[in-house]
Amino acid sequence: MKLDMTGAQIVQVLEQQWIGPSIRMLQIAGFDYTWDPARPIGSRIVEVRLGGTPISPTTTYAVTCNNFLATGGDSFPAFTVGTNQVGGPVDLDALIEYVEAHTPIGLPPGNRIRNP
Repeated sequence: MKLDMTGAQIVQVLEQQWIGPSIRMLQIAGFDYTWDPARPIGSRIVEVRLGGTPISPTTTYAVTCNNFLATGGDSFPAFTVGTNQVGGPVDLDALIEYVEAHTPIGLPPGNRIRNP
């Protein structure tokens, strides 16, 4: 799914990683963020950056995630506020196509998720 979210909504999604009975760290690509485990739940995200520049809470960004998350699955209801939702291929089919086209697959860039 592709959807539009404001910077503030993206931060809200990231904050939901620590809500509930277990930690659910999202696997991200295309941006990076810093979080602080010493901060209280709900305010652990320190900064979110796109291309090294902090995102703006009021700017709208295109976000891509699977259908399960886009509909609030895995206790991430903040995804459901995304607008202009556009569906894509079935997740498994897209993964198979990507692996076949990009074998061997290298490691993603490091330092995408940081804590002080």
